Amino acid sequence: MSPDAVDNLSMACRRHFAFLVERFGFEPPEIKQLGRETFVQYHRGDCTVSIAWEAGMTPILELFHPPRSRDEPVVPWAERNGVARTRRFPSPGQRLESRFDPASDERLDKYFAELASRFAEHEGAWLAT
Repeated sequence: MSPDAVDNLSMACRRHFAFLVERFGFEPPEIKQLGRETFVQYHRGDCTVSIAWEAGMTPILELFHPPRSRDEPVVPWAERNGVARTRRFPSPGQRLESRFDPASDERLDKYFAELASRFAEHEGAWLAT
């Protein structure tokens, strides 16, 4: 993926997930590139909202947080600041209407707007804790 495409994706992602910082107290996003994957991660204490994508793939939204019970499996590589964490893929409730298309700024913007809106709607309780 070209550097311009990565910049466009991360800018659209940051724009639509800015509510995490503004309303829910997450730190400004940390942008990382590991190999072919790009990550936009928002941290608040031991919790992280991570949006990741790889060239040719649709973004993946993941939540990382300390386990709330002994039944939740810990993901060894998800540890942060010495705290073991579990990983969860939040559900947008139903299939997104917007299509992910990194070649179109308009579609990209619409996709991240819908993803962020659905995430806020379905994970409001988690975000508020």
